[in-house]
Amino acid sequence: MGLTTGQISNLTAQDLVDPQVLESLGQVNGWNRGQSQGLVNKILRSNFMLDTAEKFERLGTLAQGLPSSSFDSISADLAIQLAKNATFLSALRQGSEHLRKAFVSKILSNSSSLSDILNNVPDDLVDQVPNSLLVIRGKIPDLHKINEKQWSPQQASILFGDVLSSTDNYTELSAFILQGFQCNVATKLTPAQLSSLVQEVKIKNANLSEEQLSCMAKLLSRNNWAANFTSYPPDVLLFFPLNKVNHQNCEAFYTLASQGNLTLLANGSTQRNKLLENALSCFRVANTSLSKEQLQKLGALVCDMDAATILDSDPTVLENLKLCPDLTAAQRIALNVLLSSGKTSKG
Repeated sequence: MGLTTGQISNLTAQDLVDPQVLESLGQVNGWNRGQSQGLVNKILRSNFMLDTAEKFERLGTLAQGLPSSSFDSISADLAIQLAKNATFLSALRQGSEHLRKAFVSKILSNSSSLSDILNNVPDDLVDQVPNSLLVIRGKIPDLHKINEKQWSPQQASILFGDVLSSTDNYTELSAFILQGFQCNVATKLTPAQLSSLVQEVKIKNANLSEEQLSCMAKLLSRNNWAANFTSYPPDVLLFFPLNKVNHQNCEAFYTLASQGNLTLLANGSTQRNKLLENALSCFRVANTSLSKEQLQKLGALVCDMDAATILDSDPTVLENLKLCPDLTAAQRIALNVLLSSGKTSKG
């Protein structure tokens, strides 16, 4: 929005509460938080009472600038009504976390059962629900609605066990629930159930922590993991016990593992070093000169190789280096030499 702070300060409260002016301002997209807060504070100082849904809705995009105390004097029923207004919710999402938390607290102020949360709290505001309200006692009221909500990782970890025990069809589980994967729950699954669950993590692209991935890999490695490992997320393969990878399937394994997020493993860690060492042995790499085919299989694992590899390998090594979040000083020098050599299409 093009209004400066000075122009906003020159607008009087009488100007702002004029229905036509307020309607026009409420239709403007692009307010920054300072602008919207400045305008809303002026409106509220003019004795503009926020006591009906219509008055909240009249603010339009300016609602992002509401103070969190705006919901103190309204009823839970009014908050639930506002939660169904798409324009108001869109503005609220642009507001502060305190504002979103206050709004969700008001929705749940009369009744805060899991059914109330599922029915009344908007899907993308559910992360503002206190974790203490998510302990399930008895039967899950609505598995479909639970999987529609955008839970935080901490919330998902609370719900995960109860949700998992309520269904045998893991395709029903959302990425937001799967991110709550708990090792103590997964240990009780059969090998087939565990494999199915991990495959669903890959399909839904659920985001797991290093600790979760490490546990998942250990549980899988106890069973006949080789039968299904191509269906598992590459990030999980990074944590597999590498002594269990046999010669027959090592190429497929390390090719898939190289597609994982290598930063999940600490730089210089035993597992990360062993991953590269074993991959090079599997792909029969004898020196620093890597072929195009070898580079394609090694993926991000090239990020841990020395500068000589960059200079001696096929020029397609540039594609591998794009996968590296950071390069050492020596690698950067080698990259610049390669780029200036004329051997690449970017040279």
